[in-house]
Amino acid sequence: MRNSSLGSPGVKPLCWADDGKTLLFYSRGKLYLRAGKEVRGLCSLPLNGPKKLFSCNRLASRIFRIEPRAALIVGNAALVAWMGSIVLVGLHDGKIESLLRSREGFSNPLYFTPVAGNRLLAVWGDYGTNTDGHSVAIWGLDVNLEIRVLYKFAPGTIRHIHGIVPRRMGGGGFYVLTGDMEKDSGIYIASEDFSSVQPLAVGEQRFRAVRGFPVEKGLIYATDSASIENHVYRLYEDGAGSWQRLDDLGAINGPCIYGGTVNDGYLFTTTVEPDENRRGFASFLSCSVGPGVRTAEATAVFVSERATLSEVARIKGDGLPLKAFQYGSLQMPSGVAPSSNVWVYARSLEGVDGRAIRLSIGDGND
Repeated sequence: MRNSSLGSPGVKPLCWADDGKTLLFYSRGKLYLRAGKEVRGLCSLPLNGPKKLFSCNRLASRIFRIEPRAALIVGNAALVAWMGSIVLVGLHDGKIESLLRSREGFSNPLYFTPVAGNRLLAVWGDYGTNTDGHSVAIWGLDVNLEIRVLYKFAPGTIRHIHGIVPRRMGGGGFYVLTGDMEKDSGIYIASEDFSSVQPLAVGEQRFRAVRGFPVEKGLIYATDSASIENHVYRLYEDGAGSWQRLDDLGAINGPCIYGGTVNDGYLFTTTVEPDENRRGFASFLSCSVGPGVRTAEATAVFVSERATLSEVARIKGDGLPLKAFQYGSLQMPSGVAPSSNVWVYARSLEGVDGRAIRLSIGDGND
């Protein structure tokens, strides 16, 4: 692991363009494009008066979650999850268009999934606490840059959607990764147009995942539980809606929320999460980690195309209360990163909080 020119405080890499060289990133309320050594400012994201001031203070921005959660470049624009809204930002003129506000009980999605081969550009699902058990929707951005509902889970079925993964088997479509503790939560299969969404593997914590990647005959994913030990799995399915085998590729240090694609494999990162059994106001001041977190460190694990695991980074949490100041984590921008140029955003980690750092993985060239 090494620092770089993006390593100044408050810089968050968001997404790679298809060329693998152009990077959209965020810093202190503004979006920028970096192409090679050239950096160009795009726009200031909308913030009210107090939050605009807080965005310049690292601890305040952590408490109030003042940063884009996810972004995806779609043609000449970027889809950005920002402060409870989905906005579209022009990459040439920096023009901002508000597309969608999060529904009550939900927040921004954890990531957007690009779509190729039909009239959709991106898909994502409702994510958030959903304490009242509302129906949970899958959303899509179409080629006219309009957002529409593609599917709705019945009320009380699942809490929220962690992510959506393209599927290679059975004529394509998608895997829908849902959570958290409900008996119907787990991995679903959706048809290409989302007219059909059917359970593939549900009802157990080993099927609870946020990040996954399509591989031959199935899916590689990492589990997300603060309560039990987490693992990277490879799931094989028959192409007709049933899973056949689940291979345990290895245990990891904690729950996995973030990850991304490298040009010769996949990166999963673990988070420093609190004990889910702690409730009430006192839980916001607790520094205790959950039983599923081996050590209070965020780690990055590279999974090769041959399904072998190797740890490439391990950074200690900064010791501040986890719910109030956010979990310790390493978040990778969307898109495919060159293996020698893998940027991750360090949050709530000792010595690197709020910084973009670069991981060296393999011997690839930029």
